[in-house]
Amino acid sequence: MDQMQEPLIITVDGPAGSGKSSICQRVAERIGFTYVNTGALYRSIAYLASMEHIPLEDERGLCKLAESFHQYGQHDPDSGNIHYQGTLLNPYLYTEDLSWKASKIATSAPLREALLPVQREWALKCRHGALLDGRDTGTVVFPGAQLKIFLTASPEQRAYRRKIQLQTNQPSAPEPDLSSLTEDLKRRDQQDSQRETAPLRQAKDAIVLDSSDLTIEQTIEKMAGIIRDQLGIPV
Repeated sequence: MDQMQEPLIITVDGPAGSGKSSICQRVAERIGFTYVNTGALYRSIAYLASMEHIPLEDERGLCKLAESFHQYGQHDPDSGNIHYQGTLLNPYLYTEDLSWKASKIATSAPLREALLPVQREWALKCRHGALLDGRDTGTVVFPGAQLKIFLTASPEQRAYRRKIQLQTNQPSAPEPDLSSLTEDLKRRDQQDSQRETAPLRQAKDAIVLDSSDLTIEQTIEKMAGIIRDQLGIPV
């Protein structure tokens, strides 16, 4: 009996607010791959830590939570929904506060080690192929990925996109301040790139896609074209 072939893996890394999630989700649908949002995993742990009153500095507590998540968490590859003990987490994961908490716990080496098999499991369970996005999917999670892309944009453009995203996800909340979002993203970039554990960096064999002057549709077209040219996948 032939061994089941592992799915093709495409990784997309980049700074916060570069549009990875929305762009990668649509590109994955277009090429028939499963989209795996690794950032949502860290957001899930940060959210659950808050709910269970686990301090973000408590690495042992976070790792125990990660082990519990590995056992009781579920990821639906078709919808991208994440459940933990029967509760859908997605509606709670996309606030600025939780984004900072996720970035903070992502600096924990023990936690990253505990979550590494979860990320790989999510991707390798995909039937045809997986498109992952995050900060270190091409450098740590899948260094042997068939294709690596580094998606970036200027802090100003990313802040504007984040503002639109926040207004869409939280229409009743006060209007976000664009200058504050820009400064927050610059600090987040510094935090992510200078952390000791799995810092944000471009893989040496990654293809850079700068979307500063591109619309979402144009960025999707560019990324789909890269995948077509590099892997021969019809788009």
